[in-house]
Amino acid sequence: MTGIAGYAREEFDDNDDRSLFNFDPSANTAFTDLSVTGVLPLSQWVVTGRAGHRFAYTKLVDIPSVFVIDGFEVPVEIDDDFFVNTLYVTGEVGYRIERFLPYFRTIYEHLIPEEGDNSELVFVGIGATYDVSDTVSAGLSYQTELNHLDTSNFHQAVLDVRLRF
Repeated sequence: MTGIAGYAREEFDDNDDRSLFNFDPSANTAFTDLSVTGVLPLSQWVVTGRAGHRFAYTKLVDIPSVFVIDGFEVPVEIDDDFFVNTLYVTGEVGYRIERFLPYFRTIYEHLIPEEGDNSELVFVGIGATYDVSDTVSAGLSYQTELNHLDTSNFHQAVLDVRLRF
């Protein structure tokens, strides 16, 4: 079982004079992630599965109540906080070659926002980890989103170092 809680702060800088709104909002996000992981070693093959729930609450800061567009003041009402629940399932298949473990991963996420329609995301990725010692490992991975290739395709590369206690 894994439990994670955290906080993230985002700051935006929109000083582009061509921007329609020209404001600099910020956001504070608190999040949690609870999951259960199972590992099935089959000789050199390693099959891993994970199921979990992620929650994120975001509060926007410095959102103006009036936009000035071409000299005209336009009042706006923006919901300055929102949350999203995410249910996810991950599957991974790897092949261990001594201390080296290359793998293929697939992820399915079902997003349940505070408002609006639910959505689904599907990711695939590849990666590898190397066990430097019994307590230290390093890895490099890449993943991409499959179901939005024509609109907002998501790419992610991750370099990680892990310490086991």
